[in-house]
Amino acid sequence: MDWLHDLLARDVLRGLGEWSDHAIRWIATFFDQQSKPLATLSAVITVLMAVATVLSWLRRRLAVARGAEARLLLSTPTDSATLNRYSARAVTVLGRDREWGELLRFLKAESAFCWLQLAGSGGQGKSRLALELIDQAQGKGWVAGFLDVEDIRRFGDGWTKWWPDRPHLIVIDYIIGREAEIKPVLQGLARRARLIRRRRRGRVRVLLLERQRWDRGGIGGARHAVGGADSAPAIAGEARAEWFIRLAEHHDGSDAVLMESRFERGVIELCKLDQAALVEIVRAVARQAAPAPEPMLPDAALIAEQLARIDGEGRPLYAYFLGQMLADGGQNTGWQRDDLLAATLNREQGARWRRCLGEGDLPCLGDGSGAERMAVLATITGGLDCVDAVRRGLLSPLSSTLRRQVLVLVDGCLDQCATGPSHQIPPVLPDLLGEWFVLSAFDKGVAPEELMDRAWRLAPRATAGFLQRIVQDFPEHPVTALLLELAPPEPPAWEALVEAASTILAHLHRARRPFPEQMTRALIAAAETGDGRAMSNLGVCYHTGQGLPVNLREAVRWYRRAAEAGVGRAMTNLGLCHERGDGVVADPAEAVRWYRRGAEVGHGRAMVHLGVHYSTGQGVPQSVEEAVRWYLQGAQAGDGRAMALLGICYQGGQGVARDIDVALDWFRRGAEAGDCGAMVSLGVCYHTGQGVPLDLRMAECWYRRGAEAGSEVARQRLGLIQSETDKARPEVAALGVEDIRTSQPNFTYIQA
Repeated sequence: MDWLHDLLARDVLRGLGEWSDHAIRWIATFFDQQSKPLATLSAVITVLMAVATVLSWLRRRLAVARGAEARLLLSTPTDSATLNRYSARAVTVLGRDREWGELLRFLKAESAFCWLQLAGSGGQGKSRLALELIDQAQGKGWVAGFLDVEDIRRFGDGWTKWWPDRPHLIVIDYIIGREAEIKPVLQGLARRARLIRRRRRGRVRVLLLERQRWDRGGIGGARHAVGGADSAPAIAGEARAEWFIRLAEHHDGSDAVLMESRFERGVIELCKLDQAALVEIVRAVARQAAPAPEPMLPDAALIAEQLARIDGEGRPLYAYFLGQMLADGGQNTGWQRDDLLAATLNREQGARWRRCLGEGDLPCLGDGSGAERMAVLATITGGLDCVDAVRRGLLSPLSSTLRRQVLVLVDGCLDQCATGPSHQIPPVLPDLLGEWFVLSAFDKGVAPEELMDRAWRLAPRATAGFLQRIVQDFPEHPVTALLLELAPPEPPAWEALVEAASTILAHLHRARRPFPEQMTRALIAAAETGDGRAMSNLGVCYHTGQGLPVNLREAVRWYRRAAEAGVGRAMTNLGLCHERGDGVVADPAEAVRWYRRGAEVGHGRAMVHLGVHYSTGQGVPQSVEEAVRWYLQGAQAGDGRAMALLGICYQGGQGVARDIDVALDWFRRGAEAGDCGAMVSLGVCYHTGQGVPLDLRMAECWYRRGAEAGSEVARQRLGLIQSETDKARPEVAALGVEDIRTSQPNFTYIQA
């Protein structure tokens, strides 16, 4: 019936009645001119009217059927009484004016379909901003809300047939572990964008909420300085996240359709919130949570100092936690992150248990009660369907009393169904608190082996996603290391861990934590199955000695296998080996050949290396103009180092007309993309007043960010600006290309 549906959807048949009237008049005139019998004319007219009636009926029936098949359900969370839930809206959104403006522009964009990611670490407020945008869209008559996996499954293959007759804002939270369900949504809409455009009222926006930026890579590697100075080029990175690669059609995340349909850069990242906004959040939450109207609060400077000690990332969620502790009379000026999380967890759960269950046997974290164990299991798996778990033999039936206790513990809905409290147990939220709840329960006595075994069997991908989050948020916690060493019990669970291995190792690397043996084995298993990304990453491990002994020949072997599979970053790293003589004979021309191959498949860092070679004349004729051309291509591919080098060219007039404003723009874009060289360059501009007013505070800020990203040059300049004798001396020169190259950290990033 699809061909009939498409036929009847054509514009030429939409006005079927008018078309048939013209046809009938023409036929009548024709027969009249030919002096045909009136009876014949009447018969023809009757047949045409019958056909028109049948086609019109079929069109209406298909429209009804289409509407039934493509009924898209979007949900909006109900208000929560718990202040820590984003749906509670305890405080007006503060300090996100720039990001909010970008979201509004996303909503107003002219394109029929486009997508955008809202990124940021846990607790930065992604879901809250998405909820505000949903409200904004609904107020303008849009269909807007969150789309969960169950609704996606109910919608089936409707994405290939859907004709939205109203503007839609679709928000999808939690991508990792759900890529298989979400991919048809994004791919189907992106491929139907031109058809949707014909329905001018049916614009569609998809907002993806995920911590890791889609254009940021995975595993990083400490550079192995074999025969190279600190200025040696770094091991190549890839501007694609593992979860995004699984949404794309190409194995390395290159997807022309998705790239064409993204909104601007395709990502808004929520970074450190302004200190004044954080302090205001603390005060506002404290006023709401305090039993008295005006709680006695420390002054703003002390609150800011406490927040900086608790969380260096400036996340508003920690301000919510601190506000509630201060409202309860906690005047501890030495709060640490773990103290605050433990106190918040005890406050939330204790208050709910007393309110809902009375003063009976109140739970104690780590007591191993049935309710606590089920709450831990639900939090690891992202929610627990008790009926399904019992049917699969992974749980014994839970009594009505036990289900009620679990729901109270996790702050679930206590509405009664036919068999008592709900069989659907949600996780402890928000994520940071849920992760801390699980780690604390295991740390205080709950045995992890049995619960992790059940979690892997119940929801392997969700469990792998949970491990990724705790490694990102609590990499140094001893329980995190313990959980990473527990072997999955069956092939589907092992496969899920293998898929997550690169991302887990990336988080461990950034936290300077050792690679567990099991994670390295998972990476090897993925590489041996022919996974190009894993092969490339395994080459990095052998190249840098992370998780495996340094073996440059093995590194080259895995890079070559991955390059033959078409992985651009492997081509780039293979070129680097030929440039430096790592595991092969040094050969600049061969290095350029591999860089060129990597650039041809769209790898941004390969373009950077090509540009540097043209700049220096190694392996190719020297051409500053050609270098600029490759830097520009690398910048357009999203590579932050290319943006930094392009800024240097505009700053010094190398291959382009000198333009400090354009240089500053590229420095900012490179810094936003995470390049420490761009951060240092911005710091230099503020330090010397180049293109911006001289501002030592801003210079120090950018130097600090570069130092935190691992740049030795940034650390040196940070010390310079902090010295008592420093007066923003004019001899603090701007960075050159070599400075940018040496400003990179002693580790780099590559895509999983």
